[in-house]
Amino acid sequence: MNPSLAEQILQYALVAAAVLAMASGLLTASLKTMVLVYGGSVFVVLLVLIPDWAFFCRHPRHWVLPTPNSPDPSQDSHKIRRD
Repeated sequence: MNPSLAEQILQYALVAAAVLAMASGLLTASLKTMVLVYGGSVFVVLLVLIPDWAFFCRHPRHWVLPTPNSPDPSQDSHKIRRD
């Protein structure tokens, strides 16, 4: 698994938590219930995902290293050469 999978799981789980919280809030007509369900859902998602973060980072993304500037031959095209 790669880190992007962990991020996708987190995003889907947070959206599901929001939908569950909205449904519970509408059914009970209570803002307090909605906030408690959402907070509890986020807490459970974080408990599930954070301990396994090392498992998801087995194949970390490697950024491209900066390369030194090399002279660009196209920049010299405006100069007139006199041989």
